[in-house]
Amino acid sequence: MASMTPLEYAAKYKNLEVYLYTEDQAKAAPAGQLPPGGDWQTVNVHAYRLGLKKAYQQTINSIEVFKSKVRPHLNQKDESITVWVKTVQGEVVPKTYRSRSELSENANDPFYGKGSPEECQVVLQLAVRYGVFPREKIQLYCDNGNIGLDCNGFVGNYLRHFKQGLPWDTDAKKDQKGEFDANTMIQSIMTFTGKTLPVKTLDEIEKNQLSIFLLALCDESGRILDHAKMTDGTTAYGHIMISQPGTFKKISQPGAAGPRLLREVPMFTVIESTGGHGLVDSPYRLLEVNKNGAFKVFRGVKGQTMRVRIARVI
Repeated sequence: MASMTPLEYAAKYKNLEVYLYTEDQAKAAPAGQLPPGGDWQTVNVHAYRLGLKKAYQQTINSIEVFKSKVRPHLNQKDESITVWVKTVQGEVVPKTYRSRSELSENANDPFYGKGSPEECQVVLQLAVRYGVFPREKIQLYCDNGNIGLDCNGFVGNYLRHFKQGLPWDTDAKKDQKGEFDANTMIQSIMTFTGKTLPVKTLDEIEKNQLSIFLLALCDESGRILDHAKMTDGTTAYGHIMISQPGTFKKISQPGAAGPRLLREVPMFTVIESTGGHGLVDSPYRLLEVNKNGAFKVFRGVKGQTMRVRIARVI
């Protein structure tokens, strides 16, 4: 599989090409060929998805509407549905589903914020084909958050399909312990043996500035915050981000002693899917690291500081 950077992968979501056609055009298609009369449309899949109560209910509603339109076409024995997707490498390929369970493995992911660009195409193509929404409303459907990405969704898909070279239409199974996917917990991604190395100093980042780094929200003690129930009954939501290789540089900014005393601060570009902004890239300044390996960074997209653990992808 050809190499692709995180920023290039993000562009595949933001400029997603989807082949749109009607059911009649699908039936008229010669075996193995694109339905005649369809056309490619470009949409931006950028909305942030997370399993908060309100958003979760929207997810369930969106999936049920989608499935109510698609399932009748997989009711009978030997029925199948073929879709056409443009892979992130640019190859147009067919994918045939012969059961509801086969389809669900790919079609569910975009609704939960876990879809690859190809899986997003599957949902949008079938939604137009079977009348979930009209083709002229395809961007509105994406903008309204019916499909999108959460933080694991973007980072996990990139790691799975580019660092591990695994097919777009597969997820990690329970017995596949050495694989990432979009559902892998943040702590597991950050500490995968043989796949990531923990970073403890700013020098390690500068010396490996052509590498890709993962950043995970943590507390002052360096404990990674994952999606988990807290002792007070609330749910803590973690966050994971990924850097763009080759963007490391140093900038001058005022030091703690005053504006006249400048100090050099390292920074690099980070890509993430985050609340209020969706899928974005922004500069992150690396301000300091404490004895627990918790880096203090200034997060460009939010304009605020936060603590993160950092790991280098190997």
